[in-house]
Amino acid sequence: MAKFADHLPMYRQAEIYAREGVDLDRALLASWVGAASALLRPLVDAVRRHVLAASKLHADDTPIP
Repeated sequence: MAKFADHLPMYRQAEIYAREGVDLDRALLASWVGAASALLRPLVDAVRRHVLAASKLHADDTPIP
């Protein structure tokens, strides 16, 4: 959550956790992000199919045929 919602890089997250006594290496955090990406791939694919199935795509409230 901190990486995407708060835009915190992993090295800063590791430092925050370390201050709380939790030792999390950046490589471990990166592997968690990669694993989450792999698990979410079917959802991304389904959203892409749904969006691209429309006859028009709206971006920034501007219709594009």
